[in-house]
Amino acid sequence: MSCRTGGSDAVPASLPGTYAYAAKGSTFKKPWEFSARLVLTPENRFTLTLDKTIEGHRDPTEKANGTYVVSGDRLELHESGGPMNSNKDLHKLVVRADSLIAQVGWTAELFLKGVGAPNVVFVKEHRS
Repeated sequence: MSCRTGGSDAVPASLPGTYAYAAKGSTFKKPWEFSARLVLTPENRFTLTLDKTIEGHRDPTEKANGTYVVSGDRLELHESGGPMNSNKDLHKLVVRADSLIAQVGWTAELFLKGVGAPNVVFVKEHRS
């Protein structure tokens, strides 16, 4: 049985770091591009940045931060405010080796497939 402190399993040493997601495509002949960067610290804190460009117009970078908890192979991000904050400030991901797979609802999954975007998988960046 794992030891829990504050509702979270201990943070695995391999988990903290920087993870990236990028996708681009075209919907109704309108090109789009998204990129996101997720930084996890050993102290259960995260920062998420999102950049998007639609039809050549780049929107201002969006940023969210907060805390995260680990439960087995699940990671939950809890936002602490900012422009990406909403009534649903909880984001769930599945931890796999060097990646984090977003658990999105079926409506978001249908939207992603509809615009031709790949599943949201953050891949860990390895620095030399």
